[in-house]
Amino acid sequence: MSWQTYIDDTLLGSGKIAQAAIYGLDGTLWASSAGFNPSAEEVKTIIESFNDVQKVQANGI
Repeated sequence: MSWQTYIDDTLLGSGKIAQAAIYGLDGTLWASSAGFNPSAEEVKTIIESFNDVQKVQANGI
């Protein structure tokens, strides 16, 4: 199964998630739902939160 199939069939197909994207730790887009385009800064913030969650907890994404 590809990541795109996972987003389309499992996540969006559940009817409980409206938008989704999967990125690698290097910021490379692997798959996303149509029209969902988080900014490069948002992606960077999310990736950095894996090492230091405090910034996201204090400021959000």
